[in-house]
Amino acid sequence: MSTVKTILVAVADPRRSSKRRLEVEVREISVGLNTGQKREQFQLKKIWAVSPNTLRRAILEHHPSVVHFCGYSTDSHGIELEHSQGGVHLVDTDALSRFFKLFSDIIECVVLSACYSELQAQAISDHIDFVIGMNNSISHEAATQFSIGFYDSLSAGSSYEKAFEFGQNAIELHNLPERLTPVIRRKRLTQESSQHKSSVLIVDDDELWLARHERRLKAVGIECHSTQLAEEAIRIAKIDSSVKFALIDEILFVPPSGNDNQHKQLQRWQGSGIIREIAPVRPDIQFIVVTSAPEQRSQGSSQKFRQEVLKLRSLPGVIDVFHQQDIQDNPESVYKKLTDLLRLKTQPLKGRGSTWGQLG
Repeated sequence: MSTVKTILVAVADPRRSSKRRLEVEVREISVGLNTGQKREQFQLKKIWAVSPNTLRRAILEHHPSVVHFCGYSTDSHGIELEHSQGGVHLVDTDALSRFFKLFSDIIECVVLSACYSELQAQAISDHIDFVIGMNNSISHEAATQFSIGFYDSLSAGSSYEKAFEFGQNAIELHNLPERLTPVIRRKRLTQESSQHKSSVLIVDDDELWLARHERRLKAVGIECHSTQLAEEAIRIAKIDSSVKFALIDEILFVPPSGNDNQHKQLQRWQGSGIIREIAPVRPDIQFIVVTSAPEQRSQGSSQKFRQEVLKLRSLPGVIDVFHQQDIQDNPESVYKKLTDLLRLKTQPLKGRGSTWGQLG
């Protein structure tokens, strides 16, 4: 049996959009695979103007190990392929997942280089070992740099997970803000084995804090799902049963909304709003809240600040509240307490008393 792995790049641009020059991304993938140390182990196949039929026929013909889709997604509705008679053919998420299930004995990795494709990636990961999607919109330059880093690393002999990290870093090295937009989803475990697996959902609108939390937790072997988007966090919590904890940034003392729609949205989607959305449908998730609001934001009233924190503790599933300033002052100690707390998930947690982050 041949040891050469086929990379199938499938390009669909039914709207003939000029926003992303997809051909540049395809060319850079080819360069990366052709210059790597183990380039003889890979061959590249490309198909353009992809419709459902041409995609199915290409996979049946080439038996690819990796399918890389370049195109567009419509968030929860699916991905856009090309209609055989022209125009957009929308493939919904469930149909796409069942499609890749048929090739689960062939395909090892799927890359969805399309904006807002994380939901599709999550669904496909029911059947495929590694699936990469995007949790937000992504610029052409960032998508291309991710592909360059990913395939440069893959053709040098890296694993899919390591190649994913190289892709993220390639975005970062080019001073682009989208390092956390690509996300990798691994094949879900069976129901029996998944009972012993848990992951943490991290939500923070500050990319630096999001990356800091993720880096610290991953360093001790805790699987993370990170997002800056409230709606994305709620969606992940609803569809991913491995999420057992959520580490959520909270905005305290949001001013009265009145008729200001921006303030209404801020109040709705601040950390407590996310918790209220998730808790009824996922009562098994436990929440840890981070607050960055110092006492002076409550006009110097420590009593008011305590009251606000007590409100957070009273939310369903909240097991602890701590402060960014504590992390800034003593990160090693605070993150150790956090990881110790997360690892207690296998044991019943009694009461709502905080183990750390106490208000002095």
